[in-house]
Amino acid sequence: MNRKEQETVKEILRGNSSKFAGIVDSYQQMVYTVALGFLQNKEDARDVTQEVFITVFTKLGKFRGESLLSTWIYRITINKCLEFVRKHRKSHNRELVSDLYLEEIKGEGREEVLKNLMSRENLQLFADALNSIPARQKTAFILSRYRDMSQKEVAEVMRIGEKAVESLLQRAKKGITRYLDKKRD
Repeated sequence: MNRKEQETVKEILRGNSSKFAGIVDSYQQMVYTVALGFLQNKEDARDVTQEVFITVFTKLGKFRGESLLSTWIYRITINKCLEFVRKHRKSHNRELVSDLYLEEIKGEGREEVLKNLMSRENLQLFADALNSIPARQKTAFILSRYRDMSQKEVAEVMRIGEKAVESLLQRAKKGITRYLDKKRD
């Protein structure tokens, strides 16, 4: 943990909770992006993001500073996402993942509408493929692809070796490819 983060954490623990806004500002987008990658639903990602920061605030006293604050927040985010998925596996009715990435079709010509619909189907198919792989592979893949983290950074967040991350990423890619190939046949 860097010196600035150490001072901010100390001030928050001393009762200056207004300093917590700086932590939220610094890490909110990161947390939301990871949650969105896992949950593929904007509302759920927002809810989990709020839960993450509630947890960060209430557990800040337990943060030992052995890793970067961002690494600790990543771990909390991943755990909250996995917990959410376990809780809502059966009842979770998610919107199309494409709605997260494509704007509503307004006033476009027929060809543009068809092109957007095809993109939406492809994005949904990819989301389904991502959801078909095991949680650890999905975690490594999301951190690597959605957050552009190096294998070393992913290893630190997941508390595993770099070789294990490399293996998880290879298996994730194979699993996604296998799923997409089955759906295309």
